Amino acid sequence: VSVTGAGGLDLTPAPVYANNTNAGTANASYSYAESANHLASSDSEDFTIGKAASTTVVTINGGPFTYTGSAQTPATVSVTGAGGLDLTPDATYANNINAGTANASYSYAESANHLASSGSEDFTIGKAASTTVVTINGGPFTYTGSAQTPATVSVTGAGGLDLTPAPVYANNTNAGTANASYSYAESANHLASSDSEDFAIGKANADISVTGYDDVYDGQAHGASGTATGIEGEALAGLDLGASFTNVPGGTANWTFTDETGNYNNDSGSVQIVIGKANADISVTGYDDVYDGQAHGASGTATGIEGEALAGLDLGASFTNVPGGTANWIFTDVTGNYNNDSGTAAIVIGKANAQITVTQYDITYDGESHTSAFTAVGVESTPADLTGLMDVSETTHTNADDYTGDAWSFDGNTNYEATSGTVDNLIKKAQLTVTAVDNSKFCGQVNPELKVAYSGFVNGENEGVLEIKPTTSTTAVVTSTGTSYVITAAGGEDNNYSFEYIDGTLTVIGVTIDASASSNPVQLGSTATLSAQVTPAVAGVSVTFTLSEYNNTNAGTFAQSYTTTTGTNGIATVTVSGLPSDVYKVTAVAGGGCSSSEAYLPVYDPNGGFVTGGGWIYSVAGNMGAQSPAEGKANFGFNAKYKTGKNNMTEVDGNTNFQFQAGDLHLKGLSHDAMSLVISGAKATYRGVGTVNGTGTHKFLLIAVDGDVSGGGGVDKFRIKIWKHNSSEVLYDNQWISDENSNDATVLGGGSIVIHKPKGNNKTAEVNEKPILAVSSEPLFVEILESMAVAPNPVRTDAKVRFSLLEDAAVVLRVYDFNGREVDRLFSGNVKASQQYEVEFLRKNLMSGVYILKLSTDRGNSYDRQIIIE
Repeated sequence: VSVTGAGGLDLTPAPVYANNTNAGTANASYSYAESANHLASSDSEDFTIGKAASTTVVTINGGPFTYTGSAQTPATVSVTGAGGLDLTPDATYANNINAGTANASYSYAESANHLASSGSEDFTIGKAASTTVVTINGGPFTYTGSAQTPATVSVTGAGGLDLTPAPVYANNTNAGTANASYSYAESANHLASSDSEDFAIGKANADISVTGYDDVYDGQAHGASGTATGIEGEALAGLDLGASFTNVPGGTANWTFTDETGNYNNDSGSVQIVIGKANADISVTGYDDVYDGQAHGASGTATGIEGEALAGLDLGASFTNVPGGTANWIFTDVTGNYNNDSGTAAIVIGKANAQITVTQYDITYDGESHTSAFTAVGVESTPADLTGLMDVSETTHTNADDYTGDAWSFDGNTNYEATSGTVDNLIKKAQLTVTAVDNSKFCGQVNPELKVAYSGFVNGENEGVLEIKPTTSTTAVVTSTGTSYVITAAGGEDNNYSFEYIDGTLTVIGVTIDASASSNPVQLGSTATLSAQVTPAVAGVSVTFTLSEYNNTNAGTFAQSYTTTTGTNGIATVTVSGLPSDVYKVTAVAGGGCSSSEAYLPVYDPNGGFVTGGGWIYSVAGNMGAQSPAEGKANFGFNAKYKTGKNNMTEVDGNTNFQFQAGDLHLKGLSHDAMSLVISGAKATYRGVGTVNGTGTHKFLLIAVDGDVSGGGGVDKFRIKIWKHNSSEVLYDNQWISDENSNDATVLGGGSIVIHKPKGNNKTAEVNEKPILAVSSEPLFVEILESMAVAPNPVRTDAKVRFSLLEDAAVVLRVYDFNGREVDRLFSGNVKASQQYEVEFLRKNLMSGVYILKLSTDRGNSYDRQIIIE
């Protein structure tokens, strides 16, 4: 420590220490106390004291060491170090029981002042000796066929080794010297040891069974039979059964057994072989058959035991004639091995049957007589001719039939039996081919006479011999429309002929029909003539005219059919009286439909009134052809009436104007067809000629429905069809697929149609109060609608309809489907100007689709909105 200061202060006092003995961080410090001349001061410094080393020594004492079965602990331990460290702890051992390398060690753990240290020493524990002893127990031993194990083994040694393992045997089954041994293999703690002892196994006696023979002679050598069997029932070789004997009386068989295994004792003995005489197999058969002109006797054989043929059999006498006799047979043995024998057999000869054949015949009817062929001969080597004894007269036939069981007979004689029989004969019917002769007719005619042709008559015959002649038929009738029909021949019957039928063909020649002559107008009260031309122009073609009225604006509709036939000029006509005023569709059908044609017959009344109209319709896409998308408002104006005067009652006067701006189509009428205006109930129809967009001459048809006339449905409707003159090309039709006399038309979007009916004395008066409109391209109405709306729209279940008008008016609010049929009426009554009205629309049972809400006023105004129902 150094303490200095002003005025020569210079001191070296002893420091003050802390923790300066044991290993770790130590401190040296000094504090100078304030003096008279100097203030106090101090300082402090740390320093480290490191740990000292330690030494651990393991020492193995004694040895060598041998396995004892217990732990061996020969080591001592010494741990020393600075500061007086001196320890003798116990060693830690590893593998110090069993033989092998053992270890003694100690680890001194690092302490506060000393570092860790350790020591380790190996030492060896040697294997201990072992003792093996093999002992043979019992004896003597005799061969049994099984391994013999009389030995026991003992293995002992240090550490409690005491084993009794199974010995290992050699040659311990068969007779001779056997051995028992055991080798204890060196183990982990003991050395190997072994021992061996021999013992003897003596021979056994075999089981010998030998039997002699005692039976009759059978031609075979016979001797003793026997077996030599070992201890375990096994068959032993070495048994010799001695001699064999074949003939009577036999002899003695001397047998010996000579062991080949080395395990059994040899043996010998004798048995008797006895053989006596046998009976031969004697088979003798007599004869029993009909006379054949040959000698006959017994037949037979003498057979030995082994199936060999034996001599010495005498079969006795033979016989040729009826009735035969008895054959006495004798067997005398010539071998000395069989007994003698004798017996009898009967020889029977009876009458023979002649050899007869009667041949059936199976032929086809030819108009000739036929008899079965036959033969009859004897049984001799050169057969006798017996045909004179046969009768086949009942087999003779001419006509076709199945002659089952035709009888024949044979008379017989001294040597042959009489007999009879039957034969099945058949004369089949001759085949007659019947061909239906081809023919033809025109469609709609009655069938012509149908005939047949024959092939196959025999023996000069013809159809006059047939019991029932065939007839012809066909499915074709007057109304048949096919091009060909089968002509069938059938129904023929005859005893001698069968029938094969070949169909013919009835060709139906097609025709065309033109009913355009039926479209000539007829004045009310006159007789209408329906006429149609059939081509080719042939007579007898059935033509059916159907006259139909499609006008549900009247009370009821008219439909009637009329059938007639064409004359020699190919024209069919019928007359109809009493037709009401209307346009009738005439359909003329040839036959059952092989050709048809349509025409429209106007029945007009020049005093039946006239029609006027003006307004607009909404023209939908497709009205100008399926591919045309044009749609929008189409305006129209028209009037049509018959001229007055004595000489011009058939002319139709008036004007027609139709303009569809979206389709760039403007029809302007030039003239109306004479006698074409037909007023029928609420519907007016007429035809005319006009220009389209200022050019050409085009045809048009106009249909107008006055909704206020009875049957008009309460809503005005309009239809116009425009087509090129002398052509079927349609330019416009707002009811494209409907018939030309149909009531189908489009509901007006605005405007009105008025049918004017006569009041009397040929003076015309209106039957409703709608104004008569001048023909114009635009409707002439004062707009009075203030507002009109539907919400919600589209509609699911219900909606509110709100509307107001600028002026007072009587109003009807209706709902129409897209075909113009009224499906609901929501309101009918008077409304005040500028007053909001609200009515409820209920979907009810209406299908999903587009509907038209139409508001009509007593002033002729008409307004609509679309309603979409989901």
